[in-house]
Amino acid sequence: MMTGGKAKRYYIFCLFCLKISILTFPITLNFPTKALSLTVKIGTLAPADSDWLKIIGSTINDTLKNHPDIKVYIYPGGVLGDEEEMVKKIADGQIDGGIFTLQGIKKTAPEIRVLDLPILLKSYDEADRITDKFFPEFQKIYEKRGFKLLLLTEQGFSYFFTTRKDVNSLKDLGKTRFWGWKEERIPKAIAEILGANIISLPAHAVYEALGSVMVETFNTAPLTCLIMQWCKFVKNIIDFPFRFQPGVFIIATKTWEKIPENIRNEIERKFKENRKIISQKIREGNESALKKIKDMGLKFVKPPQSEIDWFENQVKDKIWFSKDSEYPHELLKKILDELKKTKSK
Repeated sequence: MMTGGKAKRYYIFCLFCLKISILTFPITLNFPTKALSLTVKIGTLAPADSDWLKIIGSTINDTLKNHPDIKVYIYPGGVLGDEEEMVKKIADGQIDGGIFTLQGIKKTAPEIRVLDLPILLKSYDEADRITDKFFPEFQKIYEKRGFKLLLLTEQGFSYFFTTRKDVNSLKDLGKTRFWGWKEERIPKAIAEILGANIISLPAHAVYEALGSVMVETFNTAPLTCLIMQWCKFVKNIIDFPFRFQPGVFIIATKTWEKIPENIRNEIERKFKENRKIISQKIREGNESALKKIKDMGLKFVKPPQSEIDWFENQVKDKIWFSKDSEYPHELLKKILDELKKTKSK
C-alpha cells in the first residue's frame, strides 16, 4: 500500500498522464532588443512527460526559440508542493505562475469555479462553446487579481466511484462515506443531497482512506482515478459523467509585463491555436482510462433517467445559486443563457 508520504509525492489531482515524473525542464528564450535577462518559474502537479506539459512547453519554445535571454523553468509533479502551496509561492515572489486545477483556481480566481458546477456542462461541445465564449471575461477576472490567463482547458468529466459492491443506483451512494476536499462546498452539498456522510481530507490522504474503508465514494475524472491508484479499491462506477473540471495556465502580471508586447501577443496567439489540441489530448486520455477501468472488471451502473432527473433538480435547487457560491450568480445566469441559445439553434 502506498504510504501517506509517497502518495503526496504522487499527488497530481489533475489532468491526464499515465505515469509520474518529477523532472524539471527548462525552455530557453531571449529577446533581440536591449540586454535583458528574465527567469520565469512555473509550478504544476502535472508530470513532466504528460502531453499537457509537452504542448505548453513546445508552444513557448516555438514562439521564443530565437530569444535565449529569458529562461522558463516548469517544475512538474508537485515538487513545489500542492496547488495551495504553489499559489502562496507566487504571492511571495518565489515563482511566477502555475498550471492549476480546481484548488489552484479556487485560490486565484474562484469565479472560474462556475465551470465545475454539477450538470451545468453536459458535453464536450457545450464545454468548448462556453470556454470559448467566456474566455475574454475570465481573462479580465484574472487580470483584476494580478494574473495573465494564457490557457483555459480541462481535466475531463467526473464520475462517481465507490468501493461498495452493493451500490446499484445513484441514490444508493447515500449509504456510503463520501470524500471531499476541505472547505469545498460542492462535495459537501452533493453528499447532503444523497444523504451521505462527508469525509474531508487532502487528496494525498485518499489512497489510505480508501484502503481502510474510511472513505467509500469519491468523484473524479477516470484518468485521475487510475493515476492516483484509487481504482484498485473501486468496485462500482456510476456511469454518469456529471461534472466538468477546468484547468488553467496563469502567469503573474508583473512577470508577464516584463516580456515585450510583440512577444506576448505571439504567445497568446499560439496558446489560442493549441487549446483545442490540448483539450483533445485530455479527452483521449480519459477515454483510454475508461476502457482500462472496464478491462479491470469494475461494474458500470447506469442510473435510470428518473434518478438523473431527480439529481439534476436537487443540484439546481441546492447548489447552483446557493449563498456561499464562489462565483457571482449573474455570471452563472449569463452562461445558462448562452447554453439556451446554443440548444435552440
